[in-house]
Amino acid sequence: MFAVVKSEQAYAALKRANILFSLARSEQLTGRAVEAIGHYRMYLSDPSAKDAKFRSMAQEHINALYKEVGRLELTASDGTKVWVDGEVLSEAALREAYVVKPGAHVVSGQSGEKRFEKKLAVTAGEVTKVAITFESAPAPAPT
Repeated sequence: MFAVVKSEQAYAALKRANILFSLARSEQLTGRAVEAIGHYRMYLSDPSAKDAKFRSMAQEHINALYKEVGRLELTASDGTKVWVDGEVLSEAALREAYVVKPGAHVVSGQSGEKRFEKKLAVTAGEVTKVAITFESAPAPAPT
């Protein structure tokens, strides 16, 4: 855990891709799969991470870690605010499967006054699809 803390501090100060890779690897080795995947993804999106060997290793580690976590594939209409377990997600977070620990989770959404909530169980190694939709008000009965 000490290595994780030191790597987080080093990356905060220096913003170097190789530190992200080391941080992700430390998290992976200490059982923090969700965090490791996030940092490997950050590493792969960093324009300075050009070493093909390390890019390949990062993707291999992500693929291996996907067996330990669940993923939520969330779809929502533009302008919908989305939360997972109370944490608001950015537009960027909705572009790829959102990584969570296996177990119970709550997905919420809001568009204007309309609200959505779904409780679900996520299984390790699987992708759970959730479409955030809002039921429209029923049409008035004819008179």
